[in-house]
Amino acid sequence: MNFFTTINPPKFFAVCATVFGLVFLILTPPFQTPDEINHFYRAYQISEGTLLGQKQDNRVGGDLPKSLVDFAAGFRSLTWTKAARIKSATVLDKFRTPLNPEDRQFVDFANTAMYSPVSYAPQAIVLFYIKPFELSPVALFYWARLASLLFWIVAIYYAIHLMPFYKWLLALIALLPMSVLINMSVSADVVTNALAFLSIAYACHLAYKESYVSKGHFLVLYLLMLLLASAKIVYAPVLITILLIPREKFGTKRQYISRLLSLGALGAVTALFWSSIMKSLYIPYSEYNPDYRGEASLVDCANMYDQLSYILTHGVYLIEVFVHSVINSADMYYRGFIGTFGWLDTPLPSWFIVFAYAVLVVVLLLDGNKAIRISLYQKGILWSGFLVIVCLILLTQHLTWDCVGSDLIVTIQGRYFIPAAPLFFFAFYSPRFQFKWIAWLVIGFSAFSLGLSVKVLYDRYYKQQVVRETKVITCGAEKKLDEHSFASNLPGIVFENANTQSKDQARSGMYSAKVNAERSFTYTYRLYDCESGDQLSVEVWRLGKAGRIALVNDANHFYVEVLEPVEKDSSGWGRMTLNYTVPKDLTGDVVTIYLFSNEKEATYFDDIKITHRKFE
Repeated sequence: MNFFTTINPPKFFAVCATVFGLVFLILTPPFQTPDEINHFYRAYQISEGTLLGQKQDNRVGGDLPKSLVDFAAGFRSLTWTKAARIKSATVLDKFRTPLNPEDRQFVDFANTAMYSPVSYAPQAIVLFYIKPFELSPVALFYWARLASLLFWIVAIYYAIHLMPFYKWLLALIALLPMSVLINMSVSADVVTNALAFLSIAYACHLAYKESYVSKGHFLVLYLLMLLLASAKIVYAPVLITILLIPREKFGTKRQYISRLLSLGALGAVTALFWSSIMKSLYIPYSEYNPDYRGEASLVDCANMYDQLSYILTHGVYLIEVFVHSVINSADMYYRGFIGTFGWLDTPLPSWFIVFAYAVLVVVLLLDGNKAIRISLYQKGILWSGFLVIVCLILLTQHLTWDCVGSDLIVTIQGRYFIPAAPLFFFAFYSPRFQFKWIAWLVIGFSAFSLGLSVKVLYDRYYKQQVVRETKVITCGAEKKLDEHSFASNLPGIVFENANTQSKDQARSGMYSAKVNAERSFTYTYRLYDCESGDQLSVEVWRLGKAGRIALVNDANHFYVEVLEPVEKDSSGWGRMTLNYTVPKDLTGDVVTIYLFSNEKEATYFDDIKITHRKFE
């Protein structure tokens, strides 16, 4: 029996996605995909019938069982801490923890509370039906992940089945490591990715397989537009693919125009509706309840309204930001589209990223269909749709996550382009070549790439690292060597900015470091012996509503900071932590750690501890 008659693209995708999706699901510890904690909170909220996010006491989120928060807290230490590892027994032990749905608290998840219930339909429906079985939080979490994975597999299976061309290319894109990872997680992106692929495939099916576009066909397009615009409006332009459909298939010219206009109007009305919902729930950092800002996933200098005003009053500013961002952040997009695991802290090898793009190009050029042609005009339409989506992604991220007036969009991830990727690749379509061995290439590459990803995930979360050296440096601001230097617990190691020593407040001993607008920096420490893979951990206690930890490379290769405490003690001091792994290209460079605040109101820092680990 011919191999290609038994293993076709949709069947291969379903088998491969099921096998590796389940492996990814089990191997990836809870909440180790971007924002998975807040996505899980939102899905659970919807499963209880609360379809819209809640606003309370200048906070945005929802009323949830306290056990969900405790469950999530147990896995936060893995995030951005590449040296952190987990044992399978840690997860298994969580299955004994009861949900206790009556013991509740208000939880902040401002970034996901504004999402439509459509974005979490698969997870919320499953959670709704299994909650009566009184399962533990961890069991509910894995059921939600499983719902995500199965929904995505079914949707993409039908998308590939419907596609009249580029079936193997669509399967290849869907099976990229980043795609499998995000679509087995509890994330709003799962529904978006599935709907985008289905919309593109259905429009192409109508364009090249159906002889006439009936009312029933157009009702499906209406439904897809409604769902996609509700899930994430920025991806609704994928339905520009309906312009591939010959006008004659709609009947008269009048019917053609009226249906296209009505479809666009549906998308616009849906967008306006959810924009009004989002506006009613949005609270910028400056107005958010100060006691809970650190838990709300907000940027202190970002304000959507002020950013929009700045854009509208500064000419070509936005175009300059787009160009600057695409050029300067290209590496993040380039790598993240193929695969960057965890919370963007676990990249796949560089050589593999290059190899993956080479395979994409080969399949793109050699997986044609001589019976189907796309004109240059139609390719222009596809390109236009893709560029509109890219601009909308850049704009929405800039409005929400960047400092007002910033010249760089820093939050774009490569995975954001997955839903629009078919538009980009289809614009290069050529019917000239069609080779059956392309199937072998896609099958072989997908198995290899996902197998490699399994190894990367295992090494990241389970393979124990051998610590070669650990240096722990502490300082309580108690002893000054001179006006500029605090003494530490280790001889010869000092912290700068001793002129901030103060008796006004102290968590331990008699002194702390006081910062404000006049003296903004304290506890500055410079590391000169960093190597690739070193783990830096900073812990300090803060008293006050402002002040942050910052870690920066003196050559400005990176800058990371922490704004808010993770816990507070009975006297009001909050514990702040920052974890960072030194990347390959910074070996030998100077890394500076410091604390600062430039607010008029004083902030106090005490009992700083820096842990510097080197590994074999």
